[in-house]
Amino acid sequence: MCKAVALLAEYPRTGCLQVQQGGVGVGKRHDAITSGEFDRRLREIGSRLRRLGLRTQPEVAAKIVKIASDDRAGLDEYARIVSSDSVLSGRLLKIANSAYFAQRSAVTRIDRACVLLGLQRMRALSLGFYVSRAAVNDANAEVARRIWTGSVYRACLASSLAREMVPSRAPEAFVIGLLLEAGVPPMHQLLGERYRRILDAHPHPLERFEAESNTLEYTSVDVITALTREWELPELLAGPISLQRIEPEQVSGTDEFKLLHQIAFLTSAIQIAPDDASPAPTAQQELQATGLDQDRLDSIVRSSIAEYQATRAIFSDVADAMPEIERLFGMISHQLVEAMEGVIIDWLKCPQEHAITIRMGGQLVQLEFGADGVFHACLFGDDRRPVVSHDFRAESISTWQIRRVFELEVREGDQDRELAEFLQRFGAKAA
Repeated sequence: MCKAVALLAEYPRTGCLQVQQGGVGVGKRHDAITSGEFDRRLREIGSRLRRLGLRTQPEVAAKIVKIASDDRAGLDEYARIVSSDSVLSGRLLKIANSAYFAQRSAVTRIDRACVLLGLQRMRALSLGFYVSRAAVNDANAEVARRIWTGSVYRACLASSLAREMVPSRAPEAFVIGLLLEAGVPPMHQLLGERYRRILDAHPHPLERFEAESNTLEYTSVDVITALTREWELPELLAGPISLQRIEPEQVSGTDEFKLLHQIAFLTSAIQIAPDDASPAPTAQQELQATGLDQDRLDSIVRSSIAEYQATRAIFSDVADAMPEIERLFGMISHQLVEAMEGVIIDWLKCPQEHAITIRMGGQLVQLEFGADGVFHACLFGDDRRPVVSHDFRAESISTWQIRRVFELEVREGDQDRELAEFLQRFGAKAA
């Protein structure tokens, strides 16, 4: 049994009543279920989901999952696989030609689009594209589009959190954020009006989960856990999704699974489209009490909004666009602070001593050395917005490699010396 399922079976949940109509035939409370019984329940949910007609992963998606688990896979491998899918290729080209990337000439080749988007964004969007389509039986259903509209932004928020906490796993965090609420539309299909009443009465994810636990025999988290099994997603993706409502442990060191669990826990607590149209400002007293760095927190939320605006088009067949997402800035920041209460977030309490911003080829490049031993590089446009990012291993990074990946020419005023000193500080090459 996988790590996440074992933890879920041991975790005491609120008592659940047996559901006769639409149930899976197991009437025990969650806190009375053994590991074996919980495992059987997931199989039964999976069987019902297959009868709903939810799609399995197509061949291309299986290849993306495989190479996404291979840290050695490069842009050329993604470009080769993506090129075999005309729909995905077309949407990636559309994003590459959007105003966000501000290209002087049209991007017409997928390999060029892959370089422009960067390895991390390519991994995230390609995998997210396929799992989102597999999770939706009726993309035009009102409930499905409402949930997935919020989920696309949730994915961007998870990715922005990961770039601070575990940079090399930002693509995985994107997919985790995308799938946190993916069990809700199938729950509605399985249980009908009974579940719709819960959905309408409890728009906030935390309240809805509590209502599910108190009145139903299984929850939307159980459903997405069963789905991740059906798709055979790797544990680094499936585990944090399954454990999203279990308070994470304090992370000491670079345990990627635990860090992604923290991200899932925080992201799943956010209500993307609150009923109150006026965003609440971040509570200064709350920030002071937690010792959080407000500038870094605000930077995370701004980054997530920019990422959403840049990539939302790829999910147009399952989600609607949120036209005024900027107005939610204060509300999202406020909810993040609330979600962090009682959770140790040391990375947000420390200054960025391992980062540098330098000028290369007439543009700004930010380079950060992560706790996982990977250099995370981000290229900014003339408007100071992030344009493309890329991760470098310490043994392969150099000023030449950075120029090659971002296609930067040598110009007067480049800060190569400062960059070389920064790389040498962490034992990397400076050639």
